[in-house]
Amino acid sequence: MSSDLKETIEVLQSKADNYQEATNYEAKLQEYTGEASSLETSLVGLRNRMEEVERLNGIYTKVFDYKTPSVVEDARHQTRQVIDRDADEYWELIDEGRGDQYTAKVQTAKSEADKARDLLRTKLNELQSDWQSDVQAARRIQTLMPHDSEAAWLLD
Repeated sequence: MSSDLKETIEVLQSKADNYQEATNYEAKLQEYTGEASSLETSLVGLRNRMEEVERLNGIYTKVFDYKTPSVVEDARHQTRQVIDRDADEYWELIDEGRGDQYTAKVQTAKSEADKARDLLRTKLNELQSDWQSDVQAARRIQTLMPHDSEAAWLLD
């Protein structure tokens, strides 16, 4: 084999290696960005759930003056453990192939948030039902005593 032919083969081999490396890079980039997008979607879902939990808990604690249930505290703790990371840590998880494990932790945190949300909804619905019963009882009393205009104004 002549040296020119050998040189040409080496150049072509080098170009083929560079092409393969670029192709692998593109595939890896797509894989990483897809996984990052999936993680982001999961985290947004968790944040939305916790916003609802905090809104309901605010009503429960500030309007009705009850203490925050332990289930809410557990959901907060679980969420903090999952969310308190910076962007580099997320990329590191993906690069090390631990994205699925992290997604499972996010799902666990979502389940805790769902439990807290469901409990708060139940408690608030019970309180609403009690208030409605009290209002209905007051309205019945009002029908028995129709001459008190101040009481009528309060109940209408």
